[in-house]
Amino acid sequence: MEISRAPHGARGLKSPPVCICSTPWRVAIISSDLGKLALSTIVTDLNPDPDPELYADTSYIKPGRVAWSWWAEEGEQGNYDKHKEYVDFAAENGWEYVCLDANWRQFEPRIGELCKYAKDKGVGIFVWVNYLDMVDDAEMDALFSAWSEAGVAGLKTDYFESDAQNVLEVMRKAAECAAKHKLMILFHGCVIPCGEARTYPNVLTTEAVQGEENHKWSSVPTVTNCLLYPFVRNVCGSMDYTPVASRIGVNGSSAAFGLAMTVVYESGLQHLANAASVYKTYAGLPFLNNLAVKWDESILIDGYPGEYVRMARRAGEDWYVGAMTKYAAEVGVSLDFLGEGEYNAYIFRDNEDGSGLIVEERKVTSADSFLDTMVDGGGFAAIITKRTIDTAVEGAEEYNDPDFIYYEAESGANTLSGAAVLQTSAFCSGMQKVGYVGNGAGNTLTFNGIAVDKDGEYTLRLWYCCGENRTVTLTVNGEVYEMTGLNSGDYVHTAMAEIKVTLAAGENSITFSNPGYYAPDIDRIAISKSAS
Repeated sequence: MEISRAPHGARGLKSPPVCICSTPWRVAIISSDLGKLALSTIVTDLNPDPDPELYADTSYIKPGRVAWSWWAEEGEQGNYDKHKEYVDFAAENGWEYVCLDANWRQFEPRIGELCKYAKDKGVGIFVWVNYLDMVDDAEMDALFSAWSEAGVAGLKTDYFESDAQNVLEVMRKAAECAAKHKLMILFHGCVIPCGEARTYPNVLTTEAVQGEENHKWSSVPTVTNCLLYPFVRNVCGSMDYTPVASRIGVNGSSAAFGLAMTVVYESGLQHLANAASVYKTYAGLPFLNNLAVKWDESILIDGYPGEYVRMARRAGEDWYVGAMTKYAAEVGVSLDFLGEGEYNAYIFRDNEDGSGLIVEERKVTSADSFLDTMVDGGGFAAIITKRTIDTAVEGAEEYNDPDFIYYEAESGANTLSGAAVLQTSAFCSGMQKVGYVGNGAGNTLTFNGIAVDKDGEYTLRLWYCCGENRTVTLTVNGEVYEMTGLNSGDYVHTAMAEIKVTLAAGENSITFSNPGYYAPDIDRIAISKSAS
């Protein structure tokens, strides 16, 4: 049941004789069916239709996937060439947009050049703008006009940070001014939406959520928070969560949990936050490249706020399923929502520890079900289609090899000694690495609990980052190994190197050190499941 209190006069009541006024509307959504609550459109429905003159032409309004460099490469926003790299990546993978964030205006005189470069490749450009640059109506109009003429497709507005009437008035004027210049708009750093996207259809999405950017400095949003959003925040309108669509180690969620967000969380713009260089070798890239940009039908299969959610959404004849859970569970998902005939199902599920993805392909019909075992903070994502999808990703196998067991440097099972310290790193698999290993014998990182079935020689893969040639010493059960010439090109991007080490049956410890100079920063290691 949906109960609303309409504006004064909406039920044929006469306005008071002394003043002509209207009151804000209020709405409560009450339902015994979580699906009807999560997918309710009443908040949008209560808003007026768009102005027929302002929106006589809506052909410029197009939802899409956005390659967004700020989250992973914040310091590169003033780098023109870096944004060209993101345009190239978006074009190669069929993504619709690239967003330039704060500090892009360092090269503003070249924005027309970048927009043309992008347009020739079928990619649109969004640009960031501060609320303070829009307070004056004339200045707002001049900015929007200039950017529209330069070929900008849309705007990311930011720093409203208030629900004061004058601030909300700037938001309204921004939507109208953007429409006047045929620009789409994303409201960032603002209050929760109230269905305005019906009146201003060029407003494709709104932040108003603690999203992925918070994980650059915090473990919030937690897994619980993420599992509340489909039943709370997203009910009010499109939610620009900016998913990384991979593992976020700082809050204990898995790779498939992150990928499933792109289906579970509805947004007219799906900002994908990791670095283009990371996505290039990510096993989930085929899923993102085939992700729909708008939905024709949505079904909440099952869920409970803060604990788990399983959502199915249809785009044309294709179905997408996203599942996220707080606790490890074995779940079945009936496919009775499918149409007639046989479909190809491409299922992206977690590997053993949730650090990477395993891709499964199978034939299914509406009589079938998925049965999946999910880890704590895990999930899965699936595309069910009559099309054929190529799920191969060059280079992905070394990051998601099922013949290896992966161990994160930041794991609580490990031992850090001396100056060795955990550091945040957007390019590392769990968004953390261990730095300051070496430059003294006591500054070490020890991986504990490396278990193998029998004595033998095993392959060890090391992911590290370092901007110069460095050496690291490995001590394994008293035996010493050395890896030299380690250089990933800089101190943020990772590279991988291999070495053979001898392990004993049972649990082993591996200590990384360098008494003479710094070792590279360490992201994670992987050990082959079988001895060579």
